[in-house]
Amino acid sequence: MPQNELSNLAKLTLLAGDEAYFSPQFPVSIGSLLQPLPDTPSYSVLPKYDIVPARAFVVDRTFVDNTTGFKAIAFRNAEANEVIVAFSGTDGLNAQDWKCWANEWRPAWVGREG
Repeated sequence: MPQNELSNLAKLTLLAGDEAYFSPQFPVSIGSLLQPLPDTPSYSVLPKYDIVPARAFVVDRTFVDNTTGFKAIAFRNAEANEVIVAFSGTDGLNAQDWKCWANEWRPAWVGREG
């Protein structure tokens, strides 16, 4: 893969990962363009790189499971038939997220205590 394609892919996935943190306070709309999520209103920190490749991707679907705290978002470039799926991580100090995460990895920790 040429360097410029890798660079564009990295930019797209960074933007998608950022937008995966959508919430009722910072919503996204089906059909909206892939873009930075303005979730820090106290200051505006936008990417310092060109995001023209993102203009081809739109929000196709969001996935939310309030029971587990799972969130993901899918972006689609219909012209190129490409999809980006981005998953959100732990939302700061959200106890539900941390409990779900800890329960998921608990089997891996058993028997590994120092």
